[in-house]
Amino acid sequence: MQTMTNLLTDIKVAIVVTGTSATTGTATFLDLIPDDIGKLATMISMTLGLVLIVSHGIKMVREHRIGKIEFQLKERQLKDLD
Repeated sequence: MQTMTNLLTDIKVAIVVTGTSATTGTATFLDLIPDDIGKLATMISMTLGLVLIVSHGIKMVREHRIGKIEFQLKERQLKDLD
């Protein structure tokens, strides 16, 4: 499960999905690939892109909360030293 989470939050995967989506959309528009295959590939890329956006958002919120808790912990430790 951790491997899947790391994969979904990797920026390189997001770049590949974006590139794939743009390439298949352009190739379909230029009639270089059949419409059905292009539409399917574009839908899959859009779905993966949405999953990546959501997972990055969740990761950012989680890291923000952890940072906030760590900051409060450091403040408390500093008060204890005084």
